Amino acid sequence: MTSEKSDPKKKLPAKGKDKIIEVNLREVIIGFFSLFGTTFILASGMMYLRDFWRFRRQQALIEGAKEILYKFRRGGDTSEKD
Repeated sequence: MTSEKSDPKKKLPAKGKDKIIEVNLREVIIGFFSLFGTTFILASGMMYLRDFWRFRRQQALIEGAKEILYKFRRGGDTSEKD
């Protein structure tokens, strides 16, 4: 019966070489700008689409209100004569 406290030296994996990746500051800056630029473009596109569809809904609401007012002005005739 061995416990962890009685075994002072734990077996660890063999220590390998440190892997150091050298990067140029220019590459880091280009990476950040491309990441933020892409995020900005996607967010702008999503906001544009949201506003566009909001405008379309409002336009449809206004057209519906115009149609209702036109029918009331004609005397409330709801049957289609076309």
